[in-house]
Amino acid sequence: MRVVVRAEATEDLHWRIALEAGGRRAELPPVMQFVGLAPFSGISVGRDAGNPVDWSIRERRGEFPFTGRLVGVRYEPGDPAPYNETVLVDVLAEQARLYD
Repeated sequence: MRVVVRAEATEDLHWRIALEAGGRRAELPPVMQFVGLAPFSGISVGRDAGNPVDWSIRERRGEFPFTGRLVGVRYEPGDPAPYNETVLVDVLAEQARLYD
């Protein structure tokens, strides 16, 4: 079965995320972006030992590698985000003020 995840950046620094599979579509409510964060260990498929979503669960239960059959994965970049880049500069400056 083909599964498609679409993530679209919105003007207010949120993601609009939709999942399509088996002819059906589901959407999440808008999700805040983690501004200034990136997947430091790369983008993983099937197993992510270097950058788990929740370290405490990983420490207690170990990894949860995918055990099914994976035919392929394709990442396609979408359109550039619609927000003004100066918004990101302001957000990053506020983060530095709060956390440095």
